Amino acid sequence: MSPHATTTPRLELRLPGRGETVALAPGEALLIDGDASPVVRALVGGGSAGWARLDGVRLRGEIARRVRGGLGIVRDVPVAPEVSVLDHLAARVGADTAERALEGAPLLAGRGGDLAGVLSGGERTVLAWLRALVTGPRALLLLRAGEGLDEATLAWAADRVAEQRARGVSVVVVAGRPQERAWAEPGGRLWLPG
Repeated sequence: MSPHATTTPRLELRLPGRGETVALAPGEALLIDGDASPVVRALVGGGSAGWARLDGVRLRGEIARRVRGGLGIVRDVPVAPEVSVLDHLAARVGADTAERALEGAPLLAGRGGDLAGVLSGGERTVLAWLRALVTGPRALLLLRAGEGLDEATLAWAADRVAEQRARGVSVVVVAGRPQERAWAEPGGRLWLPG
């Protein structure tokens, strides 16, 4: 059981087609082992019977609106190839914050002026992490968020998850690599879709 289990849920998910609700306390993690599509649909849309609430407020609308509502999403998404790495972040939080975020980022430190179109898969994954973290999310969806990362960068990602959980951010982990499973520890829950 999570040490946060007695507090008000930070993140509640009503899973489409299942009639099941999953609630996570602040700082709690949920590892999904199996078909994650019901949880992903509840968090990012695409299922009329599912929903997500963050701190009691229902997340609605397109993904950008859900992100503004406090949901951070780390997944492989296309980047605007002619936009610089720095501008991908600065569009969300301003240039100063974007530059500070890039300073400590593996694979991207010192590369703010590079066009995003030249980034490798792992570099795009780090950019996705930074885009999710710079907004100060209250919940994170890590959707195979270790893809393309080397061991040192996976360790960096694990540290980011631990920091976020310590801040009270609820984390949903859909693991693609074995190392990602550890992001839900300690005290995380395993959910086996059935």
